[in-house]
Amino acid sequence: MQNMPKINALNLQIGKRIALLRREKKLTQEQLSEALDISIKHCSAVERGKSSLSMEKLIMLCGIFDVSMDYLIGWKDDRNVQYVPKFVIDMFHNASPETREALIDLMKSLQQLTDDKNSL
Repeated sequence: MQNMPKINALNLQIGKRIALLRREKKLTQEQLSEALDISIKHCSAVERGKSSLSMEKLIMLCGIFDVSMDYLIGWKDDRNVQYVPKFVIDMFHNASPETREALIDLMKSLQQLTDDKNSL
């Protein structure tokens, strides 16, 4: 129960950022809820910090708003940081569970190669 205030504060922070981005893109809650395949009620609750979204939905939002996850959740204020390209999100979203696992393994391998190269 001690973590509840942090979770609520994080939900509130993320919700405010989502509401801001939605308004900047001139989207209604209805349009955003349709894009995320959630109810308008849930969309409203997320923007008010009363509810949260799955990681998959947060990733989808990064593509919709063209922002990084760090920006979306309020860890960074710089919008110009690279984000996950929409085609990657779509590929992951539309993949079978087996293909998703293969994609995750591939990304882990690429990260390891990058880490190894940077440590030289």
